[in-house]
Amino acid sequence: EDAEPEVAVGWLHDHARGNLELGLRDYQRDPETAERRLRTAIAANPADGRSYALLGNILDARGQLEQSDRAMRTAALLAPQRGDVRLQAASYWARRGDLARAMPHLDTVLRHRPETYRLLFPEVLKIMQAPANHPVMETLLRKPVPWWPAFFVHAARNSESLDTVRRLYKL
Repeated sequence: EDAEPEVAVGWLHDHARGNLELGLRDYQRDPETAERRLRTAIAANPADGRSYALLGNILDARGQLEQSDRAMRTAALLAPQRGDVRLQAASYWARRGDLARAMPHLDTVLRHRPETYRLLFPEVLKIMQAPANHPVMETLLRKPVPWWPAFFVHAARNSESLDTVRRLYKL
């Protein structure tokens, strides 16, 4: 099974899935090779958001912010149903300090993948401990947020500050 991407690319050098899989493998140890593979995957299948998300992270690490922004926006547009891509987009925009863009992606993941609560609630709590971030959550809470009650319980149990819990309750 580990050889499948190599076999696929051996038979068809621009095999989209094979290049994506190999790009995922190369991502940490050889970003330049990963980028080439991902660009090949995108050329072969421009509708797969996973390749764009990973490419966006590579470009971000290089400081190519305009291109990384474009790649991440494209990833989310092409893969609105993929929790892995939406989580990468949320993480990307949070790193960039754009919580208004990050939270809708995070909301989508939390709505459709309750198994991520344990992983993501601590991160959401970190974000919400800063009062400056509350307007983003207020905007999100204008519609029903099914994960909010579970998050509030998590916050009440784990917050370092009673003031944070009070502010979250008011939201």
